[in-house]
Amino acid sequence: MYWGYEVLSNSLLKNMYLPSRFFPLLTYCRAPIVADNVYVQTTVNCILGMNAYYEKLYVLTYFMLLGIIAASFMSAIYYTILFITPLRTNTIQNLLDVRFDFFLINDLLKSEF
Repeated sequence: MYWGYEVLSNSLLKNMYLPSRFFPLLTYCRAPIVADNVYVQTTVNCILGMNAYYEKLYVLTYFMLLGIIAASFMSAIYYTILFITPLRTNTIQNLLDVRFDFFLINDLLKSEF
């Protein structure tokens, strides 16, 4: 949950790049080395350069998703407040773009005003 925040705070504070739990840059890999016409398997450090790009893509996706969640939540709160207030008859009439008689709308919506 806090992975995107952690990456953003390290970037803004210009800290030295810390290794990520999800996108490691260094790993061990086995590489064949020829020594005296004999293949020898040795373990060496390998750099995974594409993981840096994948991490940036996931950070972008992470914050886009947070933005969409925040916008949806604010929209839900706005329309909930809008329909709870006594101005809901005017709001519904404007949203539907229908010109009924005021008393007919009150009868349909069971308004008490």
